[in-house]
Amino acid sequence: MTESSKKVSNKSTEEKVEMLKNYIKSLTDETRFKFWIKTLLSSYNTIPEIIKTIDKIIELQASSLTFASDIYNQSKSTLSQVEKVIDLTERKNSLLNIYIMIKEMIKKLSETDAEMLEKKFVFNWSSEELAREYEVSVRTIYRKIDRIIEQIYEYCIKHKWSLRFIELQVKEEGWLKEKFLKIITEYYKNTNYKFNEILEKS
Repeated sequence: MTESSKKVSNKSTEEKVEMLKNYIKSLTDETRFKFWIKTLLSSYNTIPEIIKTIDKIIELQASSLTFASDIYNQSKSTLSQVEKVIDLTERKNSLLNIYIMIKEMIKKLSETDAEMLEKKFVFNWSSEELAREYEVSVRTIYRKIDRIIEQIYEYCIKHKWSLRFIELQVKEEGWLKEKFLKIITEYYKNTNYKFNEILEKS
């Protein structure tokens, strides 16, 4: 790659990042909430595995705790271990809240809608694959998914599950935040022609 090509590529990358940042800033709370719904649905199978792993770590940390007979002489390392156990327990509780929330979302759907969401977000079926499976157009699949997400959103609002509540539960989950940004980026790429033009040039 020549020096001028590198400069063009770097400029394109900076432009893409800036466009994406501006788009995310412009999102309403409702739209952010709906992106979080998609993110949580796509994490449905992963969360229980992470909870199990946290449980094992808590068990190991707890079993290695050795308390001095005199509380004032407890070592710093012991106190540090206690703090780790507390942090991990809080993290586990937040993930359980999220998992229960997702289960409640899915329970309120019809069997057909729940099956479609599972294929789309849990098993990562493309819209084209779903269209073939249900013998409808891709546009119809987009409309159906949007309708189901809207239905879940309304259910969450009715039960006072706010955007703030979700963001508090995921504050320690970097992997979920990354997935959230990835889903937003994919949506933006698919709906913004200018962003795609920059992608083709870079």
